[in-house]
Amino acid sequence: MKEFEQKSLFGWDYMWRNKEGRKVVGALLFPSQRKKEGRYLWEIKKRIFNAYKSQDYVSMTILHHDAFLDLDARVWTIEEKSGRIVVKDAAGEFYHIRMSDVLHIDKQHDERTNE
Repeated sequence: MKEFEQKSLFGWDYMWRNKEGRKVVGALLFPSQRKKEGRYLWEIKKRIFNAYKSQDYVSMTILHHDAFLDLDARVWTIEEKSGRIVVKDAAGEFYHIRMSDVLHIDKQHDERTNE
């Protein structure tokens, strides 16, 4: 009997042979909530890019070293390939974080001068 290779199929996610030698197909099922979460992450990323382009101070909540921080900060740099950003807060501290660690970002209309 010819050796069977695991591969991706149209209509099914996976096909493989089980221990008894039978062909088995399976599909990954995602909850409907997952689609909403993907949309949310896309919106956060869009807001990060808009904040970077404007160089304005924005209020944001980030996850940094297992703690939630509420910052009034500016997006300093964006590294798209690694998905990381550098944020500089109003006190001058820099935070190197992943884009996915930005939990909330809002536009703040502030009359501060750009450096």
